[in-house]
Amino acid sequence: MLQVLNILHIFNDGFQASILLLLPFIAKEFHANLTLVGLLGTVMNSLQIILALPAGTLSTRFGGLRVLLFGGLMSALGFIGIGAGSTFYWLVPLFMIAGLGFGLYHPIAFALVAKLSKKESRGNVMGAFTAVGDIGRIGLSVLITFIIIKIGWRNTAMLYGIIGMLVMFFFWKRLIRMPKVHSTSEKRSLTHMRWTTIVTILRNKQFVLANASGMFDSFASSSLFIFLPFLFLAKGIDLSLLGLVTSTFFVGNIVGKYVLGSLVDWFGNVKIFAITQLCMAMSIVLLTYADSYIFLIFFAVVLGALTKGTVPVLQTMVAESVEDQPYFDHAYGVAALLMGSAATVAPLILGYISDQYGIYFAFYISAIFALLAIIPSLQYSKNIKLK
Repeated sequence: MLQVLNILHIFNDGFQASILLLLPFIAKEFHANLTLVGLLGTVMNSLQIILALPAGTLSTRFGGLRVLLFGGLMSALGFIGIGAGSTFYWLVPLFMIAGLGFGLYHPIAFALVAKLSKKESRGNVMGAFTAVGDIGRIGLSVLITFIIIKIGWRNTAMLYGIIGMLVMFFFWKRLIRMPKVHSTSEKRSLTHMRWTTIVTILRNKQFVLANASGMFDSFASSSLFIFLPFLFLAKGIDLSLLGLVTSTFFVGNIVGKYVLGSLVDWFGNVKIFAITQLCMAMSIVLLTYADSYIFLIFFAVVLGALTKGTVPVLQTMVAESVEDQPYFDHAYGVAALLMGSAATVAPLILGYISDQYGIYFAFYISAIFALLAIIPSLQYSKNIKLK
């Protein structure tokens, strides 16, 4: 099962990164400002909120793999529709359709990986799993701007959509009969998420604190890649090299997820999280001051490692806070809802700030939120020790 989830992770994250690299070309053709660019990021991320709670129910009722393949198919159809879009506002629902698969994938996949891994090695397993997705981010995002220069962004979007559909159909035919993670009794108990379950989850103070840290972190880091291409363009990066330069951010993602995920098992999740957030804030500021290609790439790699390196760290905090609880799977749905809320509003807010005060100021705001993420994590640590 882990091998299948890893392969699907490559395509999910690769397509999610690639669709964002369409934004500079879309903005140019439709004369859209950064507030409107942020709107597209917001509507795409909004599916994380809409699907966060039902994701666990859908997974247990229909099977996690079936739901993930359906979501991947919707994302592929979104790409095709975007390529055919005639007006900017026609792209809004299509970005939402594309975001369907992205919104479904992580809450379901993280819960499955957490259940399939042992507590003492969960940080390492979660780090390896999250890093695998960046293989797709690097490969597909490096290619997309070169392809766009050759055949245009519309044809490229359609090409990616067709490839995505073929991949999902392939897995549907060959890999749909996988071992089930949930037993029949677990299915009966997990199928329905009632409001009482949500209230019970939110009464868990450690869970709330872990997610408070995650929300600040998500606001700081989730939108960086949306606006990173625009920052690089403001610094004079050639349009055809945009995918290559921004892909260095994903190289950092892989390093960060593997390294930080492993360090959790050695030093504890809170200590690693707090140090990472402090370094993240510093790196965001230094990136805005970098001018040469060498320094831009260096800080993009470092920032990539720090921003996405927190993903396995936060997932271990969530798992630790609800260890051995009957609502384990649904807790990941609530966590996706909370962290997804921050990821959803961030692009629109930061896009507006960029238009009003400049893109550099938006990056400074992200740095402040990275520092704020440390505060609830320290309280989380105190409560865990008292348990």
